Amino acid sequence: MLAHTADGPNRPGRRGVTAVFFDRRDQQTITRRILTRCIFGLSMTMMLAAIAVAQQPESPPAPPAASTPSESPAPPPPHALLPAPPPQALPPPPVVVPAVQLAPAELTGLLGHAVVDAEGAELGRIVDLLVDNQGQVRAVVVDVGGFMGVGNRKVAVAWSALRFAASEKGPVISILIPPDRIKSWADYIVGRPVAILGTPGSGP
Repeated sequence: MLAHTADGPNRPGRRGVTAVFFDRRDQQTITRRILTRCIFGLSMTMMLAAIAVAQQPESPPAPPAASTPSESPAPPPPHALLPAPPPQALPPPPVVVPAVQLAPAELTGLLGHAVVDAEGAELGRIVDLLVDNQGQVRAVVVDVGGFMGVGNRKVAVAWSALRFAASEKGPVISILIPPDRIKSWADYIVGRPVAILGTPGSGP
């Protein structure tokens, strides 16, 4: 490296400008030093950055995503599977049953009631009633004849042959058929064909 002044040699009492000139070898040396410092500085920067990254706490790994099952259509609610119940019909109104109240004197029981002939003589007593399939009374069974329960007979007499009359002691039931005809009539026996006296064709 050579140093020269621009105005020539230094003179006493005069201040001049000094010019420094470098040769080519010196320039290469300076360039090499500058590159070496740059590389050194870059290496230090990278090393410090690596140390800083190493000192940072590691973030916990993200939990694995939960496997979602394949979506299936939701089952219908239980009440949707059954048809709606039909509306309940209102109960029918209660049946009105007519009723009537009568005095005891207006009614009488027939079973055990005495039966008399046209002259008022007792023929026997009613022991049963016979009705048809429609509930109509067709005949009465009269226990006739005998004495003190001995020799009694049961005869079926048509309901139409009876006559009812009021009296002070209650209704009087009479039969307008001769007593001999009643006593000679066929017996009434349960479970056998019934011959009813007093019907059309049976005679008086």
